[in-house]
Amino acid sequence: ASDPMLMCAAHSAGARVIMAAPSPEKVFTTNASARAEWVSGAVAALVANHMDGLVFDWESPCAPGAESQRIYAMLITETRAALRRLSPSYQVSVCVAWSPDGIDGRNYDILALAAASDLLYVMDYDTRSQVFDACVAAANAPFFGMAHGIQRYLSLGVPPSQLLLGVPWYGYRYECVGGTPPTAVTCPIPLDPFRGVNCSDAAGGEVALDEILTKQEGSTTGRLWDAYQGASYFNTIEGGATVQYWYDDVLSLRPKYAYARSLGLRGVGPFTFTDTGDPAMYEAFDAFLL
Repeated sequence: ASDPMLMCAAHSAGARVIMAAPSPEKVFTTNASARAEWVSGAVAALVANHMDGLVFDWESPCAPGAESQRIYAMLITETRAALRRLSPSYQVSVCVAWSPDGIDGRNYDILALAAASDLLYVMDYDTRSQVFDACVAAANAPFFGMAHGIQRYLSLGVPPSQLLLGVPWYGYRYECVGGTPPTAVTCPIPLDPFRGVNCSDAAGGEVALDEILTKQEGSTTGRLWDAYQGASYFNTIEGGATVQYWYDDVLSLRPKYAYARSLGLRGVGPFTFTDTGDPAMYEAFDAFLL
C-alpha cells in the first residue's frame, strides 16, 4: 500500500516514487490476453497510488536464448507502451546483475531489456553470490568488479545515460572457520553452495552499516583497508569464534560515484537508503553530482 505522506514529501522535493512490478514471472506466457490483463492491473495500481513508474526485478536463472527472455522483454515493452499512452513522464526501469555475463545463471538478453525500458539499474552488490576462487571472506562489491561490470554493459552497446550504478549501503558478517587467529587478514569461510557453485556469500549474512560500525568499536584489529578490493573490513571475536566484517562506507563509495560520473552514467543509487546517522554518507554523493 502507498504511504500518502511519503508520496507527498517525495513529490514536493521533485523526486519520483517508483513501484515494484508485481511478480512479472507469473505472466511469462505467449498468451497476449494474459499479459494484457497483467499490464492493465499493474498500470491501474500505479495510477491509484500516484506512483511515477515501474521497476522490474526478475532474478531467476535462465539459459541463453530461453523463451522466457523474449517474453520478459515483451512484457516490459507492453507495460511501457501502456504507461506512455497515459503520460510520457512515466518511467520503466529494469534491475540487472552487476555484470551482463550470466551472473548466477541469469543469461538475460541485456540489449532487449535496454530497448524495452528507460533505465537499467546495475545491482553492484552481493557480487560474491558465486565464488570461483579462494573460499574466504571478501568485499561485497569490490571496485574492480564494479568497473568491469559497467564496462561490459557499455561494450554491449548500452548507452551510459541509460545506466544507474547500484551500490550497497550495508556489509557482510562472516564467521571464519575454527582456528582462525583473531587478527588474521584472511578469513576462510565454510562452503555454502549457491546455484551449483560450492562457495558463496550465503556463508555470511547482511548487516546494516550502523550495526557494523558499532561492532567495529570492540574489534580485535580496528578498521582495516583492502586497497586491491577498495573496501573496509575488521575482525571481532563473537561466541569464541573469529568473525570478519566487510562493508562499504564513504571511503569505498566516493570513488565509485566519481567513476560513474566520469563515464557519464545516468545516476547512482544505494541499496538501500538507511537511517545511518553519518551525514558523510550523503555528502559523498557530491563525487557524482558536483
